[in-house]
Amino acid sequence: MECPSIIVEELAAGYGKRLVVKGVDFRVERGEVLAVIGPNGSGKTTLLRVLAGIIPIVEGRVCICGKSYKAGSLVRAHSLVSYAPATPIGDPWARVRDMLLAARYGVSRSLFMERDEDKCAIEEAARMLGIEELLDRFFGELSSGEKKLVLIASAIARKTPVVLLDEPMAFLDLANQSKVLKVIRNLASKGYIVVLATHELHLVPHYADKVLLISRGVQVGYGPLDKVLDRRLLEHVYGTRLVEFTREDGQRLFVPE
Repeated sequence: MECPSIIVEELAAGYGKRLVVKGVDFRVERGEVLAVIGPNGSGKTTLLRVLAGIIPIVEGRVCICGKSYKAGSLVRAHSLVSYAPATPIGDPWARVRDMLLAARYGVSRSLFMERDEDKCAIEEAARMLGIEELLDRFFGELSSGEKKLVLIASAIARKTPVVLLDEPMAFLDLANQSKVLKVIRNLASKGYIVVLATHELHLVPHYADKVLLISRGVQVGYGPLDKVLDRRLLEHVYGTRLVEFTREDGQRLFVPE
């Protein structure tokens, strides 16, 4: 199924009576990648959990692939959205192949049957992330980086039009970071919508079309990279001095001073 957009309007969400994000507005079109950035505890993960249907909308509206969800409801779009959490946890005695198969449940497969399309989706996702040799190993045997790749592959194996990735570069070495960057851009080129939360500001220009900057749950910047990735704005939000570099292709990179 093609998905024209994700639209978020005046979103507020949190846990119990504590609001973690409030007044967030953005729109992501088909084939775009949105990078959500901000300090620790700013609400990035909470935002992804709302889109994934894990926690409810407190205020505002979320529209995913033409389906609208309002305050007081969960985003019930499990057949449209995949989510890979930041922390690579899972059943240590589950085989990787079974974890990817389990991710297909609710999208195409029945509870007890593996179809040819499930097998193809699993093998394709494993090939994209370069984890084919891990498919028959137990999840508990893997390194943290390998586990992270398995979670990302599980999200991709669902083949939903929207892919949510929380800290996809965490735990990964340089080679695997490069691999995941290419996978993200490849998904976008095929018309997927990708929304990810990240702390790796230096990598954002390599894959993102838009950036959403959040500070203490409040949106302080949204739009194209050249609008949001401003050194003074980032220094104010992160509370630290940054060094700015400009590459030959004009991309600006930021690292701590």
